[in-house]
Amino acid sequence: PIFLVPALVALEGDAPHFLRLLGVAPYVGALVGLGVVEVAALAGRLGRGRRPATPLGAAAALVALVAASAQGAHAYFSRPRSELYAAYSNNLVAMAGLATPDSTVILDSYRQLVVLFLDHDRLPRIVDPGTRLEPGAGPVLASSRDDLAAALGPQAAAAARVVARDPQGAPAVYEAGG
Repeated sequence: PIFLVPALVALEGDAPHFLRLLGVAPYVGALVGLGVVEVAALAGRLGRGRRPATPLGAAAALVALVAASAQGAHAYFSRPRSELYAAYSNNLVAMAGLATPDSTVILDSYRQLVVLFLDHDRLPRIVDPGTRLEPGAGPVLASSRDDLAAALGPQAAAAARVVARDPQGAPAVYEAGG
């Protein structure tokens, strides 16, 4: 049950949940194996001791597992390449790559973790959305013009330039000042 906690308390939505549930994998494997044994035994009881009933039950469980695996593989591999990494918050990775120690990044406390992790050796100044910044504070990076408008004013937000785009071509990171 302890390994289920990360998936239950996670807030980011589209992240790859299999990474948080990796600790549960051995237990799920054991439960699947016990399920296959139970299906085979049930088939043997229903077949009233006929020899082929137990192997047929095991084969039915195997077919179900293969079908579920094939469906999962199809769901993953049929997605366009541009959508495969959307769960990794492309704009945050781009922002971390653009941030320097003399820049300011506007992010909420949860999304700050990506920049803190990726830029641990050259941290920028990180402020919460809605924090008012003084003009001339250096380059300011944000994922929306609204965050820039709240921090620097509407004129600075309107003059901000797009410095990174997501895989679909939409603006991902804006820079103002500097």
